[in-house]
Amino acid sequence: MAVCLVVACFFKQAQLLFRMIHKSENITSRTVRDLGHIAGGMSCEFLNLRSNETDFAALLQFVTELPGSRRPALRKCIIDELKKHSEIDLSLLSPGFAATLPVTMLEDLSNSSFSAILDHIQTHLTDFLKLPRYKQTNLAEKVITRLGSSQAEGQIDGPALDALGPLLPFLDQGSLALVDRGALALRLEEMRSFCLPKEALRGITSLLTHEDLLGEPSKWQVGDVEHLGRLVLSLSTKHIDSIPLMVLNKDTVELVLLGQRQWEDGGVGKACVNQCVDQQLLRQQTQSLLRGIVNAPSRRARAPVPSCADIRGTFPSAWTSAQLSRMSQDDLKQCVEVFAQDASLSAEQRRALWVKLRQAFGPVRQLRADQLLSLGSLVTEMSERELHDISSTNPAVLAHLGTLTDWSLRKMRAVVSAVLRKRKLKVEQLTAVDLATFGRLICGLYPSEIRRLSAHNLSMAVPFLRETSLPCTEHQMEAITSCLFRPEAFGPVSTWGPEAFTEIGTLAGGLEDLVLSALVQEQLEGIVPEALALMIPKKMAVVFSALQLSWFSVEQAWAVTEEQWAELDAEQKLAVQRARYEGDVLLELRVFK
Repeated sequence: MAVCLVVACFFKQAQLLFRMIHKSENITSRTVRDLGHIAGGMSCEFLNLRSNETDFAALLQFVTELPGSRRPALRKCIIDELKKHSEIDLSLLSPGFAATLPVTMLEDLSNSSFSAILDHIQTHLTDFLKLPRYKQTNLAEKVITRLGSSQAEGQIDGPALDALGPLLPFLDQGSLALVDRGALALRLEEMRSFCLPKEALRGITSLLTHEDLLGEPSKWQVGDVEHLGRLVLSLSTKHIDSIPLMVLNKDTVELVLLGQRQWEDGGVGKACVNQCVDQQLLRQQTQSLLRGIVNAPSRRARAPVPSCADIRGTFPSAWTSAQLSRMSQDDLKQCVEVFAQDASLSAEQRRALWVKLRQAFGPVRQLRADQLLSLGSLVTEMSERELHDISSTNPAVLAHLGTLTDWSLRKMRAVVSAVLRKRKLKVEQLTAVDLATFGRLICGLYPSEIRRLSAHNLSMAVPFLRETSLPCTEHQMEAITSCLFRPEAFGPVSTWGPEAFTEIGTLAGGLEDLVLSALVQEQLEGIVPEALALMIPKKMAVVFSALQLSWFSVEQAWAVTEEQWAELDAEQKLAVQRARYEGDVLLELRVFK
């Protein structure tokens, strides 16, 4: 999320600068080119007013060729203008922008333009992974369609697989079934670097376990698992469970997990995990792979106790809280930083680890700042009394505590009240640096206290809070955003342009119902998708009319969660679907429920 919001911040700055320059001098279709990156901040109105000029196509070409991605609202305007001006040659558009075109527009591209798109995708795969699933599949299927002959023979052969490259897993289920298993067997090493979206796992499992490839997992040998590497984690848990335990020895499993970790640390891996992977399913698959290592060998036998080496070779959350609590003090202390980095530890596991580590570290009031930092999320399992005693006034410690996601409201309150007491401060005296350092801990303040904060200082802290998914209550979020309406902050919301909504980032999800329901199109365009996704499901249905939902950009529309979708009425759902599919009626009807 942080990367997306940094990009949004750049969009906001470009908008602000473009508006300031446009006020002081007249910007034309020709002079706009002199602005460079700042030109990406142009408004839809600026674009619309020049749609009848003779060099409008050249203007669109310039805007789409600007480095980086387009602001979602600006991209939406460009698409709308292209629909109105069907005479514009789409080959003028940059390959990166053309890859995001509505499905129906892609049909009009020449073979050379489509080849340019494929070349762009191969070198900018993370951009491809951000596209909606249906666009990913459409692009992958077009590769096969344009090859022609291979699909006509009812098989996707080696040359077709080479043409697809990392787009292979994004074919639909029917096309995946046509893949030549022999040709795929020769390309498994390359395939280990591919992103495997959750929708493709069934098809990938069917390919890998076909008798013409590796066959039934129950008959696999160690070499088969080692050859697949991280691809083993694309199998269903049922198939992984059928792999013989003697095959899943410690060295083999740790090799698979190492390959997965190294892949996830890369740019494509990170983007794939964030955009395309069912992380809960991945944990289940990994747990199945580890069953021979972490589980007791028989019902009567006791579950194994992990060493620090075992923890490093697997991951902490693979072991039960009982197993973790039986680790030796030496192994625990050696692995503290490994525990701190595992975000999937349950509260029970964190609690078991902290109870054991507390014995090794001694009284919490004696913990040094570096020790507190090394504990990571385990700090959230301290008692409220212990949280009162730690050195929370240390800026580095407080900033670290503010980044943690596993707090209860009571414990956040304990930390914040301890800071105020030790520093002998009232909430009104908290500086912008204090509020920025608090991070998520700002939710440890009561709504009445938040309203007493310096609005100016809070507005100065916004750039540091805007990227955070605050665990505040609805009343706390409304108190935070109401502070921003004061003259010493951003002023009345009626005066806000889209860049102000972009600047407050995820905090926009906490705006009051009346404020959200009164937003005009230009203002709504500034709300980042992450803020929409954080809205309480019922709230979205109440505050946004079908008309407002129809203003959503593609990115905003796809940010609507399943829970939010369930609360929308039929008219609102149709508006969201139209925004998602950019007016492609056939696609809307195919998926609309």
